[in-house]
Amino acid sequence: MNVMNIIKTQPHHIESVCNLYKQAALFLRDQGIDQWQNHYPNFESLQLDIQKEGSYVLVNEKDEVCATFALLFEDDPYYEIIEEGSWSFDSPYGVVHRLCVNPTMKHQGLASQCLMFAVDECEKNKMNGCRIDTHPDNKKMQGLIQKCGFEYCGLVYVANHALRWGYERKCV
Repeated sequence: MNVMNIIKTQPHHIESVCNLYKQAALFLRDQGIDQWQNHYPNFESLQLDIQKEGSYVLVNEKDEVCATFALLFEDDPYYEIIEEGSWSFDSPYGVVHRLCVNPTMKHQGLASQCLMFAVDECEKNKMNGCRIDTHPDNKKMQGLIQKCGFEYCGLVYVANHALRWGYERKCV
């Protein structure tokens, strides 16, 4: 049985995480989804997540990166305005960004494991809840988010005025 652990991203994981970003961007492009294009996410966004102590990797027993995500305990400026809906709680909250899984390891529940870890961390850190957003065409991510107990809240606009669907899950 494979033993998987979620840990903070270490310097020796950086290249693997950047490769996952590239693979995820190609996958999205091939699905006709205009998300994570134009060299984002990238090394710089990863470095910022690491500096904020919010970059995580899910590694196997060989310390190989199987999935990655950012969990940040800060207000997301892009979430200040939400259209055609509303958030059900205020600060403090955690935000999940840049969640992706190694394409050779899909359909093993790794993304769900990462998202549930994020929810648990939000609870441990006394957050009111956890938020995440995704592209309106990214049906796989929407399914994952909802499967993990997140509820659709409305429309948010991220960098370059890109439309995203915002979701949240209250902490218990």
